[in-house]
Amino acid sequence: MMQGLEKREVLVVGGGIAGITAASQLSSLGIKVLLIEKDHFIGGRGARLTCKATSHCMKCNYCLVEDALRQLSETGNIAIKTLTSIHRLKKSKKGFEVTLIENPRVIDPERCTDCGKCLELCPYKGKGAILTAPSANIQPFYSIDPQVCGCRDPRPCEEACPHRAIDFERHQEELSYKCHGIVLATGFTPYDPSGESRYGRGRIKNIITALELEEMLRGDEHFSPLNGTKKAKVAFVQCVGSRNPKIQRDYCSRVCCGYAIRMALRLLESQPDLDITFFYMDVQNFGKDFQKYFFGAKEKLKFIRGLPGDYYQVGKEKVRVSFYHREKAKTVVEDFHLVVLSVGIGPNEETIATLGEPLGVEVDDMGFFVVPQGIAGIVAAGTSTGPMDVAETISSAKASALN
Repeated sequence: MMQGLEKREVLVVGGGIAGITAASQLSSLGIKVLLIEKDHFIGGRGARLTCKATSHCMKCNYCLVEDALRQLSETGNIAIKTLTSIHRLKKSKKGFEVTLIENPRVIDPERCTDCGKCLELCPYKGKGAILTAPSANIQPFYSIDPQVCGCRDPRPCEEACPHRAIDFERHQEELSYKCHGIVLATGFTPYDPSGESRYGRGRIKNIITALELEEMLRGDEHFSPLNGTKKAKVAFVQCVGSRNPKIQRDYCSRVCCGYAIRMALRLLESQPDLDITFFYMDVQNFGKDFQKYFFGAKEKLKFIRGLPGDYYQVGKEKVRVSFYHREKAKTVVEDFHLVVLSVGIGPNEETIATLGEPLGVEVDDMGFFVVPQGIAGIVAAGTSTGPMDVAETISSAKASALN
C-alpha cells in the first residue's frame, strides 16, 4: 500500500469490465472506492459475451471477464451501487462534490441469498419483471423491475421470500458524495444498423447483430437460431457501422473480425453441416494467436473480400444478399438462412454530454474520451477511450487506476 492513499476516495463511473478492474486495482492500493452502475447489474457488455471455445480454447477473453468479476467479489474496500447515476458534480478544493441519484432496488442485496423463489413464482417473469444477472459471479443474481411487474398486494415474490429481501416501497434517493478522483469507465455504444434501411432491421426476419448472436449462444451451448435447418447458409458481414465516412464513422472498430470468426467457428462446431460465408474489407489481426485461428478458419469458412450492397426477404426463412465478387468480376446474388451483422463500437454519447462536458474532458475525432492529462483527479478507462478488446480494456483500466 502506498503511504497516504488509504485516506483517499475515488468514484468509478461504470460497472463494466473497465470499471470493475479499476475498482479492484484501486482497492489493492488501499483506496476506498464507490463503484456506480446505471443498469440493474454490474458486468457491462463484457459479461454478456459468450465463451467461444470449440474443442479447444479460442482465446476469446471471456474467462477474463469472469476472473475480474470473481476478483471484485473477493475484494474489500469497494461499495457498489447499481441503478445509480450522477445528477450533478462540481470541482472542489480537495476533489469533487457529486450528487447521485439512486433508483430503488426492490431486492435488498444484503438480505438476498439468490434462492430463486421470486423467479419461480413470478407471473410476469416472461415479460422481464424479474431479471437475472449475466454471470453467477454477480451478487445478488436477481433484480426486479417494478415498471414491468403487474402484480398488486399481496405480491407472490414478497410473500415467498424467506429472508424478506423484497420491498416495493423503496423510493428514489438523492445522495451526496465527496471524492478525490473520478474514473470514467462508461463503455461504448454499439452501432444501431436500423439507421440504415438497407440492412432491413425489424423488417427482414433473419438478420441479427453479432451481439444478439452472442446472447443466443449464451442461452444454450448447443443453441442455433437456425432451428436445426440442415445445410443452412450463414453470412457474417463485417464493418457495419465502421469504416464508413458516409455515417461519420470512418475508423475501424478493431475487435469485430476476431470475435466474428470465433463465433462462426463456434457455430460450425455445434452444426458441422453449416455453409458459412465471411464478408469483409480487411481482416484485422488483433489478439493473441489470432493468425493461427485465422488460417484455420480459412479452411472451414468462405472468405469474400467485399461487403454486400442490398438485403431482401425471400420467402419466410431466407435473406437474399447481393455483392460484388472480385474473383468472378461480377455482381452475385446469394440466399442465406441467417445474416449476422458485426456492428461497430461507438462512443457513449450520453455520458460524454452529461459527464465529459461538465468536467472539461475532451473527445477525439472519433468522439471518444481523450485520456485527460491536464485535469487533476480524472482519468478515463476502457472503451470509453476507443475500441479495444477485453484484454486491452483490463490493461487500460489498471493503468488508469495507477494514474
